[in-house]
Amino acid sequence: MLQEFNINDKVVIKIDPSYNKTMPHPKYHGMVGTIIGKRGECYEVLVNDKGKEKMIIVHPAHLEKFKEQVSPVQSS
Repeated sequence: MLQEFNINDKVVIKIDPSYNKTMPHPKYHGMVGTIIGKRGECYEVLVNDKGKEKMIIVHPAHLEKFKEQVSPVQSS
């Protein structure tokens, strides 16, 4: 809950059922989004939902920093 995020950080939405405040809809669980702002304790996250950009408000208890996966270089 004490996580701090900056604007343009990539985050993964992982719903924590023990904290119900500002819990996003379950369809957003596992989606990757971008932080676009802050509202009080919560963050505004921009996600792509089936081709549409949507902004949802999520408490930091439900967010986790996105760790980019680097694909191994294929040698020929």
